[in-house]
Parts: sequence; structure tokens; C-alpha cells
Amino acid sequence: MRKAFAPRGRHARRTASAVAAVDGIDLALQAGTTTALVGESGSGKSTLARLIVRLHDADEGTIVFDGQEIQALDEKAFRPLRRRVQMVFQNPLTSFDPSQTIGASILETMRLAPDDEPEQERLGRLLSEVGLSPRFAGLRPREMSGGELQRAGIARALSVRPDLVVMDEPTSALDMSIQGQVLELLADLQRRHRLTYLLVTHDLRAVRMMADRVVVMYLGQVVEEGPTEAVFGDPRHPYTRGLLYAYDLSGRDEERDRDVRIRGSLRTPRPGDVGCRLVGRCPLSADRCGEPQALAELAPGHRARCWRAAEGQIAGDRQPHATTDPTDLGELT
Repeated sequence: MRKAFAPRGRHARRTASAVAAVDGIDLALQAGTTTALVGESGSGKSTLARLIVRLHDADEGTIVFDGQEIQALDEKAFRPLRRRVQMVFQNPLTSFDPSQTIGASILETMRLAPDDEPEQERLGRLLSEVGLSPRFAGLRPREMSGGELQRAGIARALSVRPDLVVMDEPTSALDMSIQGQVLELLADLQRRHRLTYLLVTHDLRAVRMMADRVVVMYLGQVVEEGPTEAVFGDPRHPYTRGLLYAYDLSGRDEERDRDVRIRGSLRTPRPGDVGCRLVGRCPLSADRCGEPQALAELAPGHRARCWRAAEGQIAGDRQPHATTDPTDLGELT
């Protein structure tokens, strides 16, 4: 799958080339499990999530949901499927209409999947299921806290009985004391309803707690993917190792800092670049990194886009369990 955007701002005059926010992604989600997308801001995670729920249209590629290709469907044809794919947004305050009560917003969505249960009873049950009193139905967004609003957003997503819920940084706008509660709620709802989650997050604690699989993205490409235990416990791509190193402050020394730490910030690929996009930031880069890099199978279900990993030069790098609070991976320095 591919999605490119025209450059904006001060960089727009330097090149006429569109910037590929998602470039050659091949992603499969297994029913009833959680897949996490991780990477720095600008890696393409949110764009990929929005492509899946059809908030953006892909430039190339297909999206297959329950055996049906949905990318080519017009809005009318896609409408029956829309209720089955829902999204929980990063900022709960801006995701609700400020002029409507919370109850009115949820009812508007809930009517996409009508049933025989009286609307008000169903609304009250939904709010109770996410830990809110039915009285919250009469409140407006500005009258609620961030944690309460995010719970209401989850209730709205569940109101149409979806199969897949895409969550774009669902806890980043919340206080640390509330984040854990929301994650526990999401895990409980998944068990009860056999939901499939796609979790976009900077919070590696949330990934450890919820994800069955991890997909690490860098500049629009998947650089490593696999079971959570494999990717966190034995990362093979230098970028993944750098993310985990930035997250865990334990066990650091000068030699490890030199061999693992990712320096600098994201750089937009130049036209004609075909090699690894981490060149210039990677502590292990060599001339061969300028050649095209393919996702190589390292172990069953575990792949990385790095020739060193494919040849076993990055192996056995067991990572200690994080002992610090999660950090924001918005920028590595």
C-alpha cells in the first residue's frame, strides 16, 4: 500500500516530489488480537491507520476486510461496512461535537446498527460498560475530564458492535494516572467482545501490556515486525534497538551508547534513494546500506529490513525489561 502527500511549508519549494507517508506496507491483522504500530512522529503510523478506516484513500494497493476489497468501494457501497471498522481518536475533546451532549453523539453513531433494545437503555448500558454513569449522557464535552471523554469515545465506537477498532494514540492526551485505567478497560472489552485492535502509540508500556504483535515503522516503511515478545526481547533492526534503548535507561554504558543509540531526527528521503532510510542516523551503517533492503524472515513471524539482521550480525541482543516510565518517542536525540 502507498500514500503520498505533496510537500508543504519551507520544504515545498525544494522539491516537487510528493512525500510517501506510507510506502509499500503489507499488513495482516488477526481477528481477536492486538497489533501495535510504533515509531517516531512522522513515521507514517497515523496515516496507515486512517487509510484502514477510509479517512484517506490510498494511492496504490488494496485493503481487504473479511474477504472483501474495500479500497475501490465508493462511500455508498462502503457504508454497510463502516460500522464494523471504528476509530478511537487521540484527542477525545476534539472528536466530539461541542454543541451536542455526549448521549446525542453516541446515539447518532449507534443508529448505524439498530436493534430491538430501546435506545436509552442501550445508551445507558454502553456508558456503564466503559465505567461511566448514565448521567454523563446529558453532559457536553467541555463538562467532562479527558479520561471521561476517552471512555465516552470508546463507548461510541462500541455502539455499532464493530469487529475492528483502530486506536490512534488513545492515551497520549491523558494523565499518567488515567492511562493505565483506560488500557485495562480496552483489554477487558477486547476479551468480552473478541475485538480486533490496531493500536497506534508512542507508549511502549501500552504495547507491552496489550499487543500480540508489533510493527515498527520508519519513514513510511515497516522496518521490523513480529510477536511482541520477540521484537521487545530480541530486536534485530537498528531502529528498533534504538527505540528500546531510548525507552529503557537501565544498563547504559559508553560502548552500548555508541553501538545502539539513534541520533538526529527524521529526514525526508531524497528522490532516487533506494537504500535503508535510517542511513545517516544508524550507528551500524555501511556502504551496503545504500542498496535496497527487503524484509527478511529471521524466525517464524519475525522479519526485519536490514542486511545485517538477515545475515545474523544483529542477534542475541536481549533487551532488559524496562524499569522506567514510558517515554515519548516523538524524537530521538
